[in-house]
Amino acid sequence: MKKILSIVLLAGLMLMMLTACEGEKAFIGKWTINEISAGDITMTSEDIRDMGLDAGFVKMQKSGKAVINLLGDESEGTWEMNEDGTGVVISYGDDQTGNVTLEEKELTFVDSQGSVYKATRF
Repeated sequence: MKKILSIVLLAGLMLMMLTACEGEKAFIGKWTINEISAGDITMTSEDIRDMGLDAGFVKMQKSGKAVINLLGDESEGTWEMNEDGTGVVISYGDDQTGNVTLEEKELTFVDSQGSVYKATRF
């Protein structure tokens, strides 16, 4: 009986480890920003292009490195899964951090000032 319980626990542990890795993989890649919200103002990528700007992107690499481009202001940094495994924390620029979540196929990046950037995979 102990042997069967040990096998079941080991299988469960292995499954949890695989699930954690899969969670990280979902965030890896280049995400093109298509909507920016700051306070009560929301701009689509079309609105931003009309102003002569590029909305930017969020890029997360398998190595843990990240590149953040917000309206042409580009910074390098690092990323890691948050403590509860539901999202990612990106450290970039001059001691700035941002939180990233993924719902369906849309990535949401919230910067340190509270601006919200919605992006889809490039």
